[in-house]
Parts: sequence; structure tokens; C-alpha cells
Amino acid sequence: QSLATNNPEISNLKSDLVEIADRTKRGFYASSEDKIKAKEIVESLQLLNPTRDPARDYFEPPSISSVTIAVENNNDNGNGNDNRIGISGKWELIYTDAPDITSLDSSRNPFSTAKLGKIGQQCDPPYIKNIIEWKRPDWAENLPFSGSSESSILQKVVVTAVANPSKPTFVELKVAGIEVMARDDNDNNDSNSNSSMISLVDSIQKKGIPVGILSQNPIDLKGNLNPPFGRFEILYLDNELRIIRTNQNFIAVNRRINNKEDEWF
Repeated sequence: QSLATNNPEISNLKSDLVEIADRTKRGFYASSEDKIKAKEIVESLQLLNPTRDPARDYFEPPSISSVTIAVENNNDNGNGNDNRIGISGKWELIYTDAPDITSLDSSRNPFSTAKLGKIGQQCDPPYIKNIIEWKRPDWAENLPFSGSSESSILQKVVVTAVANPSKPTFVELKVAGIEVMARDDNDNNDSNSNSSMISLVDSIQKKGIPVGILSQNPIDLKGNLNPPFGRFEILYLDNELRIIRTNQNFIAVNRRINNKEDEWF
């Protein structure tokens, strides 16, 4: 088992952090005291970080060993050696104090055009996709073609990421593009135009206009211009949890999505 799993101090700190995350709804309703306590826990976990080079999956140039490590870690299911841990894979945000994220909360605005769902991140070198799920607002429930409560759109901000072995906790980012698509669309597209039109109409009827259209025509915008997008530092990483500090000195805590049934993107 991993060092983090065997260390009762780490386990207790993680439990306390998850409690704050759950109680404050990802930090969106965190008080000043909650934020201070969360930062204290993060600082303690940083000192106990079991992973020496957490950014290894994004080392440039990539080595054969780092790619092997990433593949092995993805098949590890939380029971492997800490020395193989990387950030490749899927993550879900459980806590943050970053105002650019907490300001996305639409629950206080009854007339919001969309309701915020889950927030996640997909790390697939050399890319990182920051993913926000948008759902149908409650007030639109009875409108025609508004879709079901499960209909949702995934907005993905795509960045390229690079790390350096000399600074193995830092990841440098550049903007790559934007993707917008319907969540978990498994419909088969037909090359026949009539069939495609029927499929589109059927999709709109089932999922609503925005999700129905995007399920048939996802948006993928990437260009040759890649301006800097800042960087983040990995403060803590194990098989379950990752904590980063953003360029603006805010923290974000993500839980690794290890099981297929927990995947939502």
C-alpha cells in the first residue's frame, strides 16, 4: 500500500479537509475561518507530500520512464508504489478558494441561464483540460425543448502543459483552445443526411435544444496562437488526492476519479 495510506497523520488531515470541502460545498460557502483552516491543513499535507516529483508526467522532453509511470499509475487503483504516482488521469474538484471558480456558482441567482454542475480536470500529456459542467436551470423545467434535469453541456478550456525536472512540482501552462460538447453522448451518427437530421431532431426532443445540437455538432476550437496561461504548483499528490496552488496563490483540491462508474467526462 502507499505511504499516504499507511500514514495516520495524512489520513486524518485528508479527512478533515474533505469534511470542510463537503460542508462548504466545494468551498463556495466557506467562511473566513473555514478558508484559514483549509490552508493550515494544506500546509501540513505539503510537508508530508509522499510524491517527490508530482509533475513528472509533463516533463519536457518526455522520457520513456515518465510515460511508463503514467500508464502504470492509471492502472494502479490506489494500491501501488508512491514513486510511480503522476497527475495523468481524471480529477474532480472538491474544494477551492479561487474566486474565479467560486463566482461561477449560480444557485444564488434564480434567473441564471445555466446551473453549475461538476468541475473537473483531465490530465492527458501534453494537454490539460479544465472542465465545467452546465445544467438546465430549475426555472426552465417546464419550457419546451429545455431537456431533462440530466441534460448538460461540458465546457472545456484546453491548455498545453510543460514541467521541468529541475522544478518537479511546477507546471507551466499555455492556452490551446476551447471545446464544448454534450455530456456522455452515445448516439451513433449516420452519414446519410436524412438520418442525421432525424437523429438531430430526436436528440433535441430528448435532451433540449442546446444539448441536442451539441451532441450532434460538438465545438472544438484550437489555434496556432498559444499565449501563456500561468502556472500551478503541486503541493500534495497521492493516489487519491491532489492539491495545487495557482499562480494567484489560491488552492484547489481534486479527488482522483479511479472508477468507471464515477466518470462523468
